[in-house]
Amino acid sequence: MASATPREEFLLKMYEACWQNVTTAGDAVWKVFASYVAVFAGLSFAGPFIGIEGFLLLVIVFSGFGMIVCLNGNLWFERNIGMISNIEKEFLLEMDYNVIIPKKWQQHEPSFVTSEIWWVMFLLFLATAVVLNLVMLPQLSFYQQFGVGADIVIMGVIVYFYYVTYRDRDAAFQTDAPGKKLS
Repeated sequence: MASATPREEFLLKMYEACWQNVTTAGDAVWKVFASYVAVFAGLSFAGPFIGIEGFLLLVIVFSGFGMIVCLNGNLWFERNIGMISNIEKEFLLEMDYNVIIPKKWQQHEPSFVTSEIWWVMFLLFLATAVVLNLVMLPQLSFYQQFGVGADIVIMGVIVYFYYVTYRDRDAAFQTDAPGKKLS
């Protein structure tokens, strides 16, 4: 077998780095989830000191942060999967698809909204915040409800702004590799 050219060596190292980045992005979501669970454990002890309003405010903040980490992890996953797909196009022959790589993965088209774990976790963080607020808000005074409601709106705007800002970044990765074109 002929030795690899500097370009091929670079692409192979890049391929390995992309797979490592996919793993790192996945690990980040689970670390945030573990921290989220730890926050609830801590809040159970701090409840008498911070009250229901403080509890809900912290849940809103940490849920929003969890949603943003999920959006970010999803973005990095899609970015790296798109790059992996393009690097594979450089090395694999058309006949390799459906033998080495399933045919359906021949043309990976990144999309910000996927069925990967990030969106499941995103919905979990959102559902936790919504359910806890629905259950606990009636126990607060009008002014406390207003304050918690304002925090919900602020965190919702931050998460939405993050989503809108970064959802189209993957469009840059929807390019055809200049080398082989697979049909």
